[in-house]
Amino acid sequence: MNEILLIVLAYLIGSIPTSVWVSKRFFGIDIRDYGSGNAGATNTYRVLGARWGTFVMIVDMVKGIIATSLYLLLPFYVVPAHDWDRTNLMIGLGLAAVIGHIFPIWAGFKGGKGYYWTYTFDNSGNLYISMFYPTKKVLQLNLKDSISFKDLGNPFINNSSVIYSMGLGTDGNVYFGGSISGTFWTEYNPSTRQTEKHPLVDPSNVYVLSITGDKDYAYMQIGQQKANGLWAVNKKTNEKTLLFSIPNTTRFDLRTFTDGIYAGINTDTLKGTFKLINGKAVKADGLYAKDRREISGNVEQGIIDNKPVTSFFDPVSSQVYFSFDPKKSDSIFIRNNPEQTTIRKIFSFPNDANNIYYVGEYYGNYYRYNLKEKKSYLLGSTAYNAYSFLSIIHAA
Repeated sequence: MNEILLIVLAYLIGSIPTSVWVSKRFFGIDIRDYGSGNAGATNTYRVLGARWGTFVMIVDMVKGIIATSLYLLLPFYVVPAHDWDRTNLMIGLGLAAVIGHIFPIWAGFKGGKGYYWTYTFDNSGNLYISMFYPTKKVLQLNLKDSISFKDLGNPFINNSSVIYSMGLGTDGNVYFGGSISGTFWTEYNPSTRQTEKHPLVDPSNVYVLSITGDKDYAYMQIGQQKANGLWAVNKKTNEKTLLFSIPNTTRFDLRTFTDGIYAGINTDTLKGTFKLINGKAVKADGLYAKDRREISGNVEQGIIDNKPVTSFFDPVSSQVYFSFDPKKSDSIFIRNNPEQTTIRKIFSFPNDANNIYYVGEYYGNYYRYNLKEKKSYLLGSTAYNAYSFLSIIHAA
């Protein structure tokens, strides 16, 4: 019964007609009477302009995130042992939100065409967004000068898989990983605008959880149903190699740096960092070694006392690195539960020299770490996965 109530709530959240309300409130029109007649972000771009189109796109993305996170209201689905049940409920919540977006009760059951699943950027400043329904296609937005729009269509060889993951490779190509209809993958060259579609990799699973590549190989994490595997696939021959396999309750930390592609692993039977070279995994030092710069990922940057600050957490070594100078860095050790993978944000307060504070990505637990005692204290939880932060400075 509780699950049914959550699905109804997900439908109501998906039903929020962002573009309709925006067009009526700020322009005195109904967006559905103009352009394509669709109440979605694309038609908002077309009719109301880039600024409002971007706003509608972001709000619609947030609708999907909130809807699929409703499982957090039921303690049963938060337990790691119930991962499979949680995944099934999240799929149901997501579909309910999609139905609400397309047939919104708040707008006479006439709404948009779908919602966004994932995104990435390339080296030229283009933003790639994957659509879930109905066409399961990729949209490319040029954000450098003014926003231009290009529909790349469904990138996969079967023309039906959902784009579940995206990544920027060391070769500058954008890599797409599929789900639901199979673990297909594709690479897109932004310079030549050529797309190379590749066949199924792992028939026993349905999700390409993360993906990247170099000039010769594509590397991808595939799993969700059974054990998670780290695969290397030759881009010319499509010959595939399973490099590692870990339990479904954990994940590989697959990252792309300027000097190559790395995978961090932290399980009971397999720990360490590996550099992925020529389709093989070679033992390496920590993910964030000196002078190594990440092409894309979760490196946090900010400003303190007019000085740039960079901080990041290596889940393999449980080491927090921070730097006020691009040429110098320091680190401290903070033991981290492998189930909670990543420390997402580190911060401090000017009048509190004895403590630092940090937030975990997994369900947003936040902690105080006493530098003298070398001990962490759990302060609370946001109950949601933490992905990004906004720093606010209060002036007296």
